Amino acid sequence: MKTWVYVGVALCASCTSLGETNTEDGVGRADAALIFDDDSRRDYYDHDAPWLRERTLRSVMAVVNPDRLVMIDRNDIRLTDDAMTIGEREDLCPDVDFEDQPTLANCSATLIGEDLVLTAGHCLGEASDCSQYAFAFNYFYESEGKFATMTAEDIYYCRNRIVYNNSGGIDHAIVQIDRPVHPRHRPAAIRYNDEALALDTPVAISGFGLGLPAKLDDEGIVVSNEEEMGVPTYFETTLDVFPGNSGSGVYLHSDEVVGVLVRSPKNHIEERPDADCNQWLVASSGNSGNDVSHVARAIEELCEDVQHPTILCADQGALCKGCDACTGDEKCHTLVGDPNTSYCTVDCTVDADCAAGLACDGGQCLPRPACYGGNLWLFDACGRPRKMQGACSEDAVCKPGAFACTAAGPGNSCEQTEELELKDATIRGTLGDDYRSNFNGSCGGLGQDRVYPFTTDKKIRFRATVTGFDTVLYLRRTCDDPASEILCRDDTTPPGDKGTRLEETLEPGQYFLILDSDGFEPVPGGDFELEIKVTDLSDDEEPDDAGTSDGGVGGKTKDPGGDGCSVHAGPPSSGGTLVWILAGLAVVARVRRHRAGAIRDIL
Repeated sequence: MKTWVYVGVALCASCTSLGETNTEDGVGRADAALIFDDDSRRDYYDHDAPWLRERTLRSVMAVVNPDRLVMIDRNDIRLTDDAMTIGEREDLCPDVDFEDQPTLANCSATLIGEDLVLTAGHCLGEASDCSQYAFAFNYFYESEGKFATMTAEDIYYCRNRIVYNNSGGIDHAIVQIDRPVHPRHRPAAIRYNDEALALDTPVAISGFGLGLPAKLDDEGIVVSNEEEMGVPTYFETTLDVFPGNSGSGVYLHSDEVVGVLVRSPKNHIEERPDADCNQWLVASSGNSGNDVSHVARAIEELCEDVQHPTILCADQGALCKGCDACTGDEKCHTLVGDPNTSYCTVDCTVDADCAAGLACDGGQCLPRPACYGGNLWLFDACGRPRKMQGACSEDAVCKPGAFACTAAGPGNSCEQTEELELKDATIRGTLGDDYRSNFNGSCGGLGQDRVYPFTTDKKIRFRATVTGFDTVLYLRRTCDDPASEILCRDDTTPPGDKGTRLEETLEPGQYFLILDSDGFEPVPGGDFELEIKVTDLSDDEEPDDAGTSDGGVGGKTKDPGGDGCSVHAGPPSSGGTLVWILAGLAVVARVRRHRAGAIRDIL
């Protein structure tokens, strides 16, 4: 009889357990591991498969307890440094691979849509409320001993659990995160076909076994296929996995997600002979493998939920239909790799032979490459995203419904700017699909943004007031250097109603005013009205209404005392635990640890 254990892992006795599921012999045991023949796990920087490193960088997320997030500033977010190393936790011998690395992740997950994340069902538990889960990109070593930088744009929270199934051989969940991901993150392509994989098919994985920084393995193979009542449910592989790998996407070497890692046979750490320490037990390749739940089952359930329409289920302009439905000059074909799915289309030699939204591809009229997730993707005949064709440059955008990257709006980047005329004026415009999210202020702004450079040759009092949507304003001396920020304002009164006012006395020089939007909004940005007021202070007299650099209640400014401390002067824009950092409070260090709601407020 084979004894199985779920490979999620609870890492903090005082924290909410993530990925912890009862089994016949224990609860998410940390001694459940499986290495076949040789340990083929590698750190991100040490793996030699560029496609798997790229997938790790763009699509792989760690499921973490928000209490473990430490915010230095918006561009430097870390996981708490008080975790035990895996060597300390498991009493590993000093020469065991990764023994000095921290254990901070609870489960693994994969981005499959602009705001959709795939993981194992048991990683979330049975409760429908998923707000206590955070999902983090960039939890890996980019070089030996050096973590990749993690910013506010790498941290997301669960907004809604859309799909959940943990029954029989099926174990998956799809959650909607709190906002669409930043364009630098990209969904992984999905294998919609659930046909049994041929034995010995090569597979790969990237995830957070034992809670360690991402480990990559592309040396696994398929060793068996399982089904229930004729429906494929899961398959077994020889990938090297550990607790914490639960929820990891399992990939074909074509870079498609084919399944979700969910279970592994129960193996134990063994004591090294003649040594007072442990090592991992290595199994022979003839042993039973680990279980991978078919991703197709999760997508089926997702597409049955009409309350959450998604392009993963799209059929707009699609050609999928039975062969008996083909008409006129249409011919019947089947999807490559999915002979059970047929479609009807006409032959072609050039794009002009095809209807709108289609292009000539291999002699057939098929869906044109189109924008998805801020980049250009190829779609299958059913209208579902199949593979990313190319990324847009920083000065270009890929608008929903468009078929190509187009130039971004003026002020989208430091290079695409229009000088702000330094005089009293009212500017009206739209911060929408023509803009990307290139910047972050210290007080907020994860949505689209726009840069307004200006230069003054004399001392001035500068005031900017913006209304129209959930706005953020910040002022820098150097456009692309967050450290040059002078002040940042978010949701001030006046003007109120999520508008923002920023006001400061400026010496002669060049400055960059950045208008940003709150990325936590369902649709960030929109129409705005920006009012600029400039007062000449060349005679060194402050105007009567100069006030302080706060410019109103709410937001964050540099400390006028110059000691490096910050003042959070008002309520954040979103819900959660309210954090007040009062002026005059003695701050022992700039590193401030916030609980989940507090970080969410600041982000």
